[in-house]
Amino acid sequence: SPWLTWEKLEQTGFLTSMIQARARGIDITVVTDKSFNTQDISYEKRKAKQQRLNNAVEKLNALGIVTMLVNRVHSKIVIGDEGLLCIGSFNWFSATRDEKYKRYDTIRYDTSMVYRGESLQAEIKTIYSSLEQRKL
Repeated sequence: SPWLTWEKLEQTGFLTSMIQARARGIDITVVTDKSFNTQDISYEKRKAKQQRLNNAVEKLNALGIVTMLVNRVHSKIVIGDEGLLCIGSFNWFSATRDEKYKRYDTIRYDTSMVYRGESLQAEIKTIYSSLEQRKL
């Protein structure tokens, strides 16, 4: 996810789901773009955003959830094992879910598509390789 917001992880239930998955022994890696999370023209705001990102990363790591900071990644991807790929435009870990933004004429149309099957293995491997190259 390009953005990582602790509050959204809590509000959406993703945090609870990830904690439950970890309890079942499932490995989780959250990949996020450092500059998207921290950029601002104001030095003070950049500093505050960096601290929020650091706090979120520390909390996730303490829960056994690996985090990886990358450069210049805007993709919104969820990969499950070797046979599930969800890719699209929805900002899973940062989008607001406030009622006032649910009207069709006030929001952008964001979607995600889920693909399943062994034929995804090569694509998933390519995604992993690309993310590794962008790792900080």
